[in-house]
Amino acid sequence: MVFKKSVVVAAAALLVAAVFAAPADASPDTDFLGAMHSHGIQAHGGDDVLVDLGHEICMMRQDGNSEAAIIGALMPYAHNGLSGDDITFIVQQAEAAFCPAVGGVTV
Repeated sequence: MVFKKSVVVAAAALLVAAVFAAPADASPDTDFLGAMHSHGIQAHGGDDVLVDLGHEICMMRQDGNSEAAIIGALMPYAHNGLSGDDITFIVQQAEAAFCPAVGGVTV
């Protein structure tokens, strides 16, 4: 009986490790795109446009712009189904994926 329990525990541990292991192709770009897609955010120009935007946001933060300033600068572009919350999400996810040292947090 103890043998069977340990086999079940070992199998469960392997399953958990497989589920939570990062995919082999994980990168900041794929992490950022995954967050965007799971939040329902897509760009008309495709994923490259989103990634470029994320990198641009990070460069703005590294240049000393505050998160609030970047969000404010992007607000006029809130259209095509994007809300203010979506803009905030994009900025925060860009920080988290591409420049966490500047204070990126995930929401």
